[in-house]
Amino acid sequence: DLSFLVIADLHAMSNFVWNPSNIELKNTLTAILQNIRDNYVGETDIVLAPGDVVSFGSMSNEKMMTLTGKSEINEAVSDAAITSYSKTNEVYQEAGFTTHIPCVGDHEIGGNEGFVVSGL
Repeated sequence: DLSFLVIADLHAMSNFVWNPSNIELKNTLTAILQNIRDNYVGETDIVLAPGDVVSFGSMSNEKMMTLTGKSEINEAVSDAAITSYSKTNEVYQEAGFTTHIPCVGDHEIGGNEGFVVSGL
């Protein structure tokens, strides 16, 4: 039997895009997830994140490109996603969850009237 946990709309992982070595944020989020694991779910095989792991809503194309250092919006979004999901996996691993499967939500691609990714 497989066990799984669904954690939606965490949003907080977007802060790693602008500061990937933020130890205080990493420690705080790891402690929160460890608390969930230790006190509510125990050993869990898979953690599902049905979107909005990050929150880039209300961010303009220009700001996204400036903050990531990319001159093209699709590259900026891709770079932000890779950075945030890599750090997200680190946090979940350190909290004792071995498999984290994120899905793309509207906030990853600028939902809530944020930037618009060309081609979507």
